[in-house]
Amino acid sequence: MLPLKASQQEQRSVICFLWRQGLSTNAIHSEMRPLYGNCFTRAAVHVWCKRVSVEKVLLRKDDLAAVLL
Repeated sequence: MLPLKASQQEQRSVICFLWRQGLSTNAIHSEMRPLYGNCFTRAAVHVWCKRVSVEKVLLRKDDLAAVLL
């Protein structure tokens, strides 16, 4: 199978999806590597997973504030 060409946005979406499915950063990179070939590095995957986690926490705080109001 030939590697797919993917935009950075597409790769970020895949990272967010797989992270929310419970995969580790190493597992995400291992899944993406054969599919995309030239994809984000493990370090970049880790950074995006941290961003997804922070966004999730911020959304929870906003939801809690709405409930309290």
